[in-house]
Amino acid sequence: MQRRGFAAEATERRIGQIGAMLITLTALLVSGWIATAGYPLTGGILGGATLIGVVSIFIGGREYLLSKLDREPLQRPDKSKRQKR
Repeated sequence: MQRRGFAAEATERRIGQIGAMLITLTALLVSGWIATAGYPLTGGILGGATLIGVVSIFIGGREYLLSKLDREPLQRPDKSKRQKR
């Protein structure tokens, strides 16, 4: 049962990552299009802000996860409570 929870959590994470990638690529494509349409400053600001935002979210998320792991030790399931099949 616990494996299903981990699988669902992994699937949810993967969907979130794919969604973030699609949003990021769309924003970068739009910023490139704006820059080539004669507005290089606007396109550069949009593209730079997109990259800074994505990088800061990934770095911040990783630091949060690492700090959470430092505070809460991993709990191993008790082998004696496992059901035999």
